[in-house]
Order: sequence, then C-alpha cells, then structure tokens
Amino acid sequence: MVIFYFSGNFFTLISYFIKSNFVLGGVFILKTSFLPLSKSLPNETYKIISINCKGQIKRRLLDLGIIPGTFIKNIQSSPLGDPSAFFVRGTVIAIRKEDTKKIVVESI
Repeated sequence: MVIFYFSGNFFTLISYFIKSNFVLGGVFILKTSFLPLSKSLPNETYKIISINCKGQIKRRLLDLGIIPGTFIKNIQSSPLGDPSAFFVRGTVIAIRKEDTKKIVVESI
C-alpha cells in the first residue's frame, strides 16, 4: 500500500492480484480520510499515520511521542494560529504550523 498526496487530497494506491485459471492484476486508487495535522479540527482526536520530514525535526517529534499509531488530540491554537497545542500520550505540547503540515493523521 502506498499513500500519496495530490491536489489537496490523500490517496491510497493498492495493487491486487486474483488467481484463477489465469492471473489478473490491477490497481485501485482510493481517496482516504488522511489529512495533514495542520488541517485538524479543535477537540477532535486523530491517529498518526506518518511523519514526512527528516533530520532533527523528525527526531524531536519522535522524542515528543509523535510516532505512527499514536492518538493525538487538537486542543487549541494560539490567537494568531501558530503554534497549536496538542494532547499526546498524556502531555500537552505546542507544535509549529510548518511542522504540523508534515504529520499525516487519520480521522477516527
């Protein structure tokens, strides 16, 4: 399964094969409920799918407990919209908007 972002939406690419007297192959492209964390709504809980950054920022996010499979709740954003507060693993942390764009979540 491959997840990709195109024109403001996340899509999942799934290939399949069916065996019978012969082999059929194909590809499904499904629109998913994935979105960047920057688009999350206040007081909603999401499941982290992936972190799309490298280096020190990724290491820092992982150290804060933002890892795939973890649940994260958007608590509030500051008056100017940056940073936003999130509840992760029993702790409230603030994350800059530029970093929340790199975190892919799924609405639950």
